Amino acid sequence: MEATNIYASCGLMLDENKAKLTSFSPDCHDNFNRKCKIVCTMGPACWYEEMLIKLMDQGMNVCRLNFSHATIEGATETVKLIRSITEKHRPDKNIAILLDTKGPEIRTGFFKEAGSKIELKAGQDLKLVTDYEFKGDNTCIAISYSKLPTAVSPGQIILVADGGLSLRVKSCGEDHVITEVLNDFVMGEKKKC
Repeated sequence: MEATNIYASCGLMLDENKAKLTSFSPDCHDNFNRKCKIVCTMGPACWYEEMLIKLMDQGMNVCRLNFSHATIEGATETVKLIRSITEKHRPDKNIAILLDTKGPEIRTGFFKEAGSKIELKAGQDLKLVTDYEFKGDNTCIAISYSKLPTAVSPGQIILVADGGLSLRVKSCGEDHVITEVLNDFVMGEKKKC
């Protein structure tokens, strides 16, 4: 068979009836040969039988459970429910379950001037202290992770505020880390690291 439709740098062979690839009509059953899989990210609002059956019937291949919105107990019950539904109602469907767990959340602290922002310049030193009660400024800020001084080492990069600020570790003390600011950045309080 000759590749009649080429997308980007790879040849993709499509038959002439492309409508079949996008059809979600009830009479069009899922096909194991389908190359594209559907991942449904869901929180507790979707964790009931009717909705899960509807998603399966519309082509869901992977059920992604987001732990940012759930408890372990709730997700455990949902996994049991998904398995029960596939056994009883959709035995021909293979549904994978992806558990998206939340990692540790590390945050910067508050500033001397509550609610303010600090301006950081590339090349300056910034001290990160593990005393979360400390009120910071543009030379020293608190960090919520007490084990930071033993978790990093000189030369490593710490990303702050969803990667907006990059810090290079210069040295580590018992209760602090000295870093070099790698880019200009204006930062508010309680940012993720």
